[in-house]
Amino acid sequence: MQLPRHRLAVRAACRTAFRALLRGRAVICALPQSGEAKQLAVACRIGTENLGAWLVENGWARAAGDGPYAEAGRKAEESGKGIFGPPPRTLE
Repeated sequence: MQLPRHRLAVRAACRTAFRALLRGRAVICALPQSGEAKQLAVACRIGTENLGAWLVENGWARAAGDGPYAEAGRKAEESGKGIFGPPPRTLE
């Protein structure tokens, strides 16, 4: 299945923004000490920058309605950032 052109453009814009933030720096993630999990959520950062918060604040990820980034997600949506904004222009 092929994605519509505007969805591909949004993915490219997200990837470009995230790469600009990372700029080859080391990502540090706090992994749990015990047990195996089928699904796990961990906090990752670059220095003091929380990557999950950055993605949500910039509209590149959706926050769980009851999670720690819920308010940031609402603000990003209201501001039309990232995936909540108009589709990026594409060159044809």
